[in-house]
Amino acid sequence: MTSLAKLFRATAFRLTLAILGLSAVGAGLVSIGIPKDSVIKYEVALKSDKFLLIVHGTQDAVYAARIILDGTDCESQDFHFQPLLASQV
Repeated sequence: MTSLAKLFRATAFRLTLAILGLSAVGAGLVSIGIPKDSVIKYEVALKSDKFLLIVHGTQDAVYAARIILDGTDCESQDFHFQPLLASQV
C-alpha cells in the first residue's frame, strides 16, 4: 500500500469516526457488525469503568460462554449474530 493510500485510508477512518460520533473502539465494534445503538451503550459502559467481553466463535462456544456468564452477577448480556455467508454453509 502506498503512502498516499495509507493517508487516504486513515483520513477516511477519522472522518467516519467524526460522522458517527464514535471512539476508535466504537468504530471497531461497528466494523465487526455490532449495531450502532449497542455500540453507544457499550462505550458508555466502558467510560464508566465497566468491562466488555466479546466472545467470537461457533454457536457451541458462544453457548458455553453464556452458561458461564449466567453463573455470575454480570450486569447484562447481549448477543449479536452475523448471517452466514454462502461460502460458510
